[in-house]
This record gives sequence, structure tokens and C-alpha cells, in this order.
Amino acid sequence: CAYFYSFSEKIFPIVYGALRCNILAIKIKYDDYDISMKPAAYLCIFLWRSFEIATRVIILVLFSSVLQIWILPVVLVNFFSFFFYPWIQFWKSKCTLPENIEKALSNVDRKYGYV
Repeated sequence: CAYFYSFSEKIFPIVYGALRCNILAIKIKYDDYDISMKPAAYLCIFLWRSFEIATRVIILVLFSSVLQIWILPVVLVNFFSFFFYPWIQFWKSKCTLPENIEKALSNVDRKYGYV
């Protein structure tokens, strides 16, 4: 019981951060509309994210306890693939960064109060 309490205590800020990112992504995607979400929607997103993150942690713990020799290479490959995937897509599309990226990011900061 104490382990579950400790786990839930540590996962709560992670899930809350994921919830904030989801809400921000929804507001950015539907910028032209006024989005108001009910508390039930927040609860559903919170539960979905908490189960998603908890499942990943449990699978990682089970995988690392069974296959101890393979854990470091698999984790490194996973980390680097998720880290470089957006950059690889960016390079393949042959796009360029905006000229005034600081101004674009400051507009997001003023509009949403984040970043």
C-alpha cells in the first residue's frame, strides 16, 4: 500500500504536466474558436494520461527485470529515436526555420501565458 501511494504521489505531477500540454495543444489547434472544457473532460484526460503513463512505467519495469542485459541498448535506441525523429522529419521535408523565430515564440507566450 505504501508503494502504491509513493508511486501515485510521484506520477501526479507528470500527469498534470501532460494534462496542461494537452489543453495547450487543443487551444493552439483550435485557435479561432473559444474552447471551454467541462470538469468531466479534464477528468477524462487526466485518467487517460495517468493510465497511459502508468502502463509505460509498469512495462518498462517488467521488461528491465526480465531482460537485464538488453535494457541499456534498448533504452538508448528508444531515447535517440524519439529525440531525433522530429529532426529527421524536418530535414527530409527540406523546410527552413522561420526568419524571426523569437518573435513567433513571444507571440505564443503573450497569447497563452506559456513557454
